[in-house]
Amino acid sequence: MAEAQGAVCLIVGIVEVGLKLATTLQTYVESIRDAEERIRDVAVDVNSTASALRQLGEILEADKVAVVQKTTKVFKDEGRNEIEVLAEHCSKVYATITLLVTKAGSAGLQRKTSVKALSARPLAISSLGHDWKWSWLEPRIKRSQEQLRWLKMNLLFDLQLASLARYQLK
Repeated sequence: MAEAQGAVCLIVGIVEVGLKLATTLQTYVESIRDAEERIRDVAVDVNSTASALRQLGEILEADKVAVVQKTTKVFKDEGRNEIEVLAEHCSKVYATITLLVTKAGSAGLQRKTSVKALSARPLAISSLGHDWKWSWLEPRIKRSQEQLRWLKMNLLFDLQLASLARYQLK
């Protein structure tokens, strides 16, 4: 029961970070007339992974209630653990994107900053510059986007399995 509670809290926190990152990137894209279309694509990918993760978190939350009510859960412990691993991976990718776009802006970080340090604080629109060093940023962002798309496919697969399991339980 305590593990299930921890998983839900972890997922909720990661979803918040992802949605804030997506919102910040989208706000940046809308405020800068010549913002790169690729940044808009990153914001969409971050938002979609966070949304899928939020839906899985809601199912895990319902599983906590099922344990208390002594009814059948949707996810076994292995499934919950898999979702936790995916959530942690999402967190790392979100932090990496935050670091990349912060460094790419003209107001970027001059000193070394770890991904872990950035994951704890949200990306502020004021930390994004107008003159991005896109040649430096593009290959790194593409790699992060590939990771996000892989994560999204895994999250959606788990979400489909959960939907099927819920249907069969009813």
